[in-house]
Amino acid sequence: KELPELTFDIYGSGGEDSLLREIIANHQAEDYIQLKGHAELSQIYSQYEVYLTASTSEGFGLTLMEAIGSGLPLIGFDVPYGNQTFIEDGQNGYLIPSSSDHVEDQI
Repeated sequence: KELPELTFDIYGSGGEDSLLREIIANHQAEDYIQLKGHAELSQIYSQYEVYLTASTSEGFGLTLMEAIGSGLPLIGFDVPYGNQTFIEDGQNGYLIPSSSDHVEDQI
């Protein structure tokens, strides 16, 4: 509602697919949140303006490395794992506090 031009695509799949679909439906967000399933991401990155990682525990994110290699700015939580390896806050993206409820401010 605050950023009507924003779309959010989620690639991959896992055990939370049903829950995600339910949350999206309950919030009537089908028009701007899409579950895309598996794809060859190296061919997908060029279609986007920013890469957002919501992980707070991924040690080394291959997708982070691929996204930065594609030239996308990155947004991720400031946790002592993979994000700090790839994101130079204010340079190629933003590190946000892991307790932040304001991811949209960085976007």
